[in-house]
Amino acid sequence: MKIPVRSLKSSGGKRMDAVMQEHMKFAQFKTIEYKVLELNPKAGAAGQYEAKGTLTVAGVTKTNVMPVTIERVDKKLKVTGTTALKMTDHGIKPPAPDIAGISLIRTGDEVKLKFEWVTEPKAP
Repeated sequence: MKIPVRSLKSSGGKRMDAVMQEHMKFAQFKTIEYKVLELNPKAGAAGQYEAKGTLTVAGVTKTNVMPVTIERVDKKLKVTGTTALKMTDHGIKPPAPDIAGISLIRTGDEVKLKFEWVTEPKAP
């Protein structure tokens, strides 16, 4: 699964989006990529899985484990998951933009990634 870095939006508007993209080395790495290595069902929890995969952000690949839910919605499958990571683990310095030479804004190191993916049967 590949996610374009330009599709990520912050709550800080266009200027913060530009700062985020700069720190994520957008000029070199246009996408965030996740590859599932293992998908194991959780005992006694229908539709609940533990996904082990590789997450590549800003050119740095790390293995992570996250809970994933897979449910049938009509004829579609809905896959959702969430995980936390630290920007510094992927070589990203948390942004602290200067405004008029004063560093008023600081961001934390931890980021929460959340996804929802809906599949449907291929058209005949």
